[in-house]
Amino acid sequence: MNMMKLTPEKAISFLLSVLGLVYILAGRNLDLGTLRSPVEGAIHLVAGLLLLGTAVLILLRRQVFAYEKIDNDTLARVIKLAALIVAYVFIMPLLGFKITTFLVLLISGYLLGNKKWLSSIIFSLLVTGVATYLFEGWLKLPLP
Repeated sequence: MNMMKLTPEKAISFLLSVLGLVYILAGRNLDLGTLRSPVEGAIHLVAGLLLLGTAVLILLRRQVFAYEKIDNDTLARVIKLAALIVAYVFIMPLLGFKITTFLVLLISGYLLGNKKWLSSIIFSLLVTGVATYLFEGWLKLPLP
């Protein structure tokens, strides 16, 4: 009977599982490349598998670690972040990597409680710049 009760942990695990599957399915037609030179499809696969793994760890956390109750505010923020990540997947082809990543990082910071806009803008610009350099400059992979 207890297995059927919907807890915040089960809800978050379900959302992360859905996000992981969305990432994996979104990249199903992309080439994975090799271990030495991964290409765009590998990013979708790794991100999806990490999300699925996180979902499993959240479900197992209660058995392994001390129980910590998740309040409704935290659950609401997780749901908003999950929706933002799904929107990121669909908006990126329209606006491109740099603009979409900057906006998602900025909004994520706000959702996670950072009300200092200047630090959020600087952080978003920095992360977007580093990611752009890593992919375009170092790996020589074009970004959408």
